[in-house]
Amino acid sequence: MLRKIFSTILIVSLLMIESSAMAAYPKYLNGDRNYILFDGHQGVGRYLIRNSLKYLGDDPVYAVSIDWVSVNNADRGSTQISGGRNTYRFGYSVNPKKAYNLTDGRMNPITPTTTRAMGAATVAAAEMTFYLASSGKKFFGIFSDSFYPDL
Repeated sequence: MLRKIFSTILIVSLLMIESSAMAAYPKYLNGDRNYILFDGHQGVGRYLIRNSLKYLGDDPVYAVSIDWVSVNNADRGSTQISGGRNTYRFGYSVNPKKAYNLTDGRMNPITPTTTRAMGAATVAAAEMTFYLASSGKKFFGIFSDSFYPDL
């Protein structure tokens, strides 16, 4: 009897994990190609705002800023922006190839293999921002090849 209960709990747990892992986040917020998904986790979708991209300079790195918004329950179809706009400022060096989060006058290195807790969403935003700013060049190449073409 205990074995049967354990098996049932295990199967239900696996189904719950699989269904949450397959949660769909729209690539564009409410179909608006100006709002591009860069991260989705635990129901929250994060979208870069394409037309907010600004060139900040190139000394000592090529620097850009871009705004982004969060949408709670984006995986369930919500399009209501939560809170206001936020801004990322990124710096890129091609030789050597490094990306930075520019915060409070500091160049904080971005590591493409970071964990979610340590800033995986920032890595995704940096990748997408570079792709938009460079007219289609990948920096880290972290998204699937099918994700990039129609941006």
